[in-house]
Amino acid sequence: MKSSNPAAQPSSASFPEEGLTTQPSPNEGSPEQRTSSVKQVASDAKRSAGNMLNQAKERASSMAQEQKQSAAQHIGRYSSALRDSARSVEQEDPNVAYYANRAAEGIEKIADYVRSTDLAGIQRDAEDVARRHPALFMGGMLLAGIVVGGLVKATAAAAREASMSDSGPSFDDIDPLESPDVGASQTASSL
Repeated sequence: MKSSNPAAQPSSASFPEEGLTTQPSPNEGSPEQRTSSVKQVASDAKRSAGNMLNQAKERASSMAQEQKQSAAQHIGRYSSALRDSARSVEQEDPNVAYYANRAAEGIEKIADYVRSTDLAGIQRDAEDVARRHPALFMGGMLLAGIVVGGLVKATAAAAREASMSDSGPSFDDIDPLESPDVGASQTASSL
């Protein structure tokens, strides 16, 4: 026999005679369950953010390594070009060739150092040189700026030459000392 007291019946009870079960609403549940659920969501979000941060760090490190290797190759090319220059002037002036070869050796050592040292080591060494020899460091930075400026100018000039050869003549190709055919322009304007 059923009790007539509604408080005696549980709220999420099953009613077999009707075949219905009541489901607890999302707001129901103990505070401990809700706290646990919130902690789980926060933990998942924190783990996901950590994974994304690690992936970003790995990508940045990979890109930095690629840039470091590219810089080492560029430095190595300067060494090769300096050696070639030394060979070409060796007959004319052996002293210039000697110093050019010495400079090429130094540049090659720098290229090897950049290839073999990790980025953190390069940064530590640069900070150490800057502290111990500020004038040398500033001179090196000036030299690096000149080299980078030369690279930018050479790249821009090569790009300009390539675009000029692809697009045909431009205003830069016109000789400023040439006078235009004034008669033709006057005839065209009078029509």
